[in-house]
Amino acid sequence: MKRGVVAGFVVGLILGVVTVALAQGLLWGFLNGSAYRMRTPVEQQAYVAGVADALRVSPNDTVAARACLERRYSGPRVSADQLQEIVGRYLATHPQSGGSQMAAVTMMAIAGTCESPTSH
Repeated sequence: MKRGVVAGFVVGLILGVVTVALAQGLLWGFLNGSAYRMRTPVEQQAYVAGVADALRVSPNDTVAARACLERRYSGPRVSADQLQEIVGRYLATHPQSGGSQMAAVTMMAIAGTCESPTSH
């Protein structure tokens, strides 16, 4: 009887941890839009700055977000808080992106600023 209770407890604990990890976008190492929104502003800025830095050194010139960073932000560099604001606006206007991988969402948000002359 005790073994069954302990086994049930362990299974419940594991399922609970996996459920929380899925809800926060932490399973398999990918941050999703919902998990991004739960981060502190500093964590959000660090995340989007990391994606932007990765885009800047990417050898793939066909990525729209990289082209946008080079064209639109080549003079004075965009700051992490500006990137956070751009991504925040994108998530607010695209709530369906909550389950999407944040790297892709960040790239779409950055590329979207080149499509709109007032978004900067």
